[in-house]
Amino acid sequence: MTDRRRETDRFIFILLLLLIFVMAARTPIDSDMWWHLRAGEETLRWMRPLTTDLFSYTRLGETWVNHSWLSQVGMLLIYRLGGFTALSAAVAILATA
Repeated sequence: MTDRRRETDRFIFILLLLLIFVMAARTPIDSDMWWHLRAGEETLRWMRPLTTDLFSYTRLGETWVNHSWLSQVGMLLIYRLGGFTALSAAVAILATA
C-alpha cells in the first residue's frame, strides 16, 4: 500500500469518526430525553428499576418492562454533573467509540 493511499484511508476514517461524533452529539434534541431522565430519577429514588408506568396518561400503573433502566440512571448522573453539554459529549463519545 502506498503512503498516499494510507493517508487517504486515514483521512476518511477520521472524517467518518468526526461525522459520527457530530451526529451523536445532538442527543438532547431527542423527544424521549426527558422521559429517560425522569425514569432514571425515579429508579434512583426507589433504588430499583421501575416495573410500572408512572408517566403515561393512558397506561398509568400498567406493567412496564424498563429495559433501559441502567442507562437512564447513567444519563441522569451525567446530566446532573454537567447538564446537556456533558450528556451530549458522553453520548457522542460512546457512539464514536
